[in-house]
Amino acid sequence: MAYADFIRGMGRYPTWIIIVIYLSQVRNLSYIEVGLIFLISSAISFPINIIGGTFIDKVGRRGASLMVPLLVTILYFALFISIFLNQSIILILIEFISTGVLSSIQWVVINAIVTDNTEPFERLDAFSALRILGNLGIGAGLVMAGLISAFQSSYFFIVPAFGSLIEFMIFVKYVPESKPIGTEKHTDTHHKLKVYGDKLLITITVVMAISMLFANQWETPTLPLYLTRFLGIQTTFITVLYAINTAVVVLFQYRLNVIAERIGYVRSFSIGLLFYSLSFIIFGLTANLVILAFNVVILTVGESMTNPFFSVTISRIAPKDRRGEYFGFTTSIFGIIGTFSPFMGTLFLTFFFNPPIEMWLLFSLATFIMAILALLTRERILSREREIAEETSE
Repeated sequence: MAYADFIRGMGRYPTWIIIVIYLSQVRNLSYIEVGLIFLISSAISFPINIIGGTFIDKVGRRGASLMVPLLVTILYFALFISIFLNQSIILILIEFISTGVLSSIQWVVINAIVTDNTEPFERLDAFSALRILGNLGIGAGLVMAGLISAFQSSYFFIVPAFGSLIEFMIFVKYVPESKPIGTEKHTDTHHKLKVYGDKLLITITVVMAISMLFANQWETPTLPLYLTRFLGIQTTFITVLYAINTAVVVLFQYRLNVIAERIGYVRSFSIGLLFYSLSFIIFGLTANLVILAFNVVILTVGESMTNPFFSVTISRIAPKDRRGEYFGFTTSIFGIIGTFSPFMGTLFLTFFFNPPIEMWLLFSLATFIMAILALLTRERILSREREIAEETSE
């Protein structure tokens, strides 16, 4: 699974940076239009994730894990041709949005598979392994994207096409069906409870999603547009900043896991948001390339302390036979709230903030507030984990 994540990160992650710059600089779309495209992609993913999560709980994980990378392969080849030939913008957007929807479904499937194959105490390291290999792939992909973009950026879309095909072959050979067997007869409260009636699940998801609504400006069109249009930074250096992000994840994720295990996942998540808050202020204050590079290190420490929290926590509070449903539901809530993340940032860049320091200060304040709110969920999460552990041991 981690090797597949390496390939996925190398191919797919850099494409959103390239396509943002392509839509803005080549097709002359406005900030708000670029934000709306990402909004539409997230909105479409919402119902599909719920349906997909419930479906894989009923019929299994393997079918979906094989079908998605094949479809993604076809779409990225089509996207390469469309961008290379500067075809209809509508066609390009349909292809791009479709890749985003399928990647969202795959995230649900992968989280369910990892949870199925690990014990609760193993999951932080398991999800971190995915994250590290994925980021290592992202780093390699960003270097490739930076080099290729100096000639013809459309060529890079061939990389995720072939990468998805390799993913398919990895899943065929190494990833068997992992759907839990014999859990349909369970009658405990959590199995009877409708997923949308689980108040703890909803609380955790909403807190995390609102936090990422602001924190994820790093991974939306907002930052690349800000760096290129307001600070005049070249595309090649932007890819270097994202490559620094990858290097920090690879070098320090497991070390930061040790801190998370000592202080607890919720406290780790809150501290991570505080690092985000600091980094946003720095983005608004300087265009110095060296300071920006160090700032990415600060941001990445925050990212590494928050990122594993969500998957690990959901895996520990989800009933054994409903993991796909729980991950599908939470991904959908993320879709609803996260839909507005790229739209919000591009909207601020377009209308509300000049100079953008005001925008970054707002993001900083919001992440600081969410860090405080996250701490309030800690006792309820620990209580649910104990209940699930007791049920599993019976």
